Amino acid sequence: MKHIKKFNENALSDDDLHNLQVAVRKSIFTPPTEKIRINKIYLYVIIQLDGGKWATIDMNCNFEFWNTRFETIDNIDDDTTGFDQYVESWDDFLRDFSPVVILDFNPINFQEIEDVMQGFGLNIQNIWAVEQ
Repeated sequence: MKHIKKFNENALSDDDLHNLQVAVRKSIFTPPTEKIRINKIYLYVIIQLDGGKWATIDMNCNFEFWNTRFETIDNIDDDTTGFDQYVESWDDFLRDFSPVVILDFNPINFQEIEDVMQGFGLNIQNIWAVEQ
């Protein structure tokens, strides 16, 4: 609290004070949000790691490492995503599941996932996810 300075009420003219009050009334503020588990946001997450490795997080929060991108989509089934659908290729995955690139979709989620992964010495190249 020692860093809070007393505001000088006389610093604003009456007109400026009125304009400030109007601006505050018209402004829209972001409410605090509740933190939730990743599987409440995404059904399936594919993470491209440095060094050519891949990882996935499924709808049950199971985490697995893979050697190839194909293995990440070959893992898609009823147990991992709730969809009983075989995916032939990365292009089929993009077409059929319309994943989002998390860095573009929700950069905060990207940073949160990256922070967890870096805590284990893993660096991320990119993350795709199928939304709930």
